[in-house]
Amino acid sequence: LRKTSALFRFKINSILKNSTIMVAPIMAIGFVFMMKFIMGQATSGEVLTQEQINHLSMNALTYGLLANVVMTGIMASSLPLAEEKEKHTLRVLMTSSVNGADFFMGSLLPCLLIMIVVNIVIVPFSGLIGINWILYLIVTTIASIVSLLMGAMVGLMAKDQMSASMLSTPFMLVFMMIPMFGSILPALESISG
Repeated sequence: LRKTSALFRFKINSILKNSTIMVAPIMAIGFVFMMKFIMGQATSGEVLTQEQINHLSMNALTYGLLANVVMTGIMASSLPLAEEKEKHTLRVLMTSSVNGADFFMGSLLPCLLIMIVVNIVIVPFSGLIGINWILYLIVTTIASIVSLLMGAMVGLMAKDQMSASMLSTPFMLVFMMIPMFGSILPALESISG
């Protein structure tokens, strides 16, 4: 537990200082504001029912969640792992008393914490009311864990940070674009589901 908490503190500091990684959660919040603005402009002058407002708010929340879960999850786990491989600190950790479970938990829990906080913060920004918070947190946390695991696999495959960002881009595009365009194209809607 002591090793995991030490790794946790180190990782959270390194993630918060890494502007490449922190762009993703900021973009997730920005997507919510941007979608609210665009939808507000598109419906300006119209009188909307509460159901229509909730539908527009849910769309804004969906885009923010996609950006956070996919981009933050993949980038926040792949880039630091690739950096440790590049700087050979991973090899040093493997030869020390830190075992795989300690390293795994200490590396992924800070990312998960940041993602959960952003997932909570974007709900009020979206304007969605009447959300089932328990179900929302369970589903978004499971999706975040899956995304972090995919990012960890990318980080393990990559030789350095540059290749990690190049390898993670197709994953991010596929897992973001299919749900985004799922509401437009029926074939993608079934895949997205």
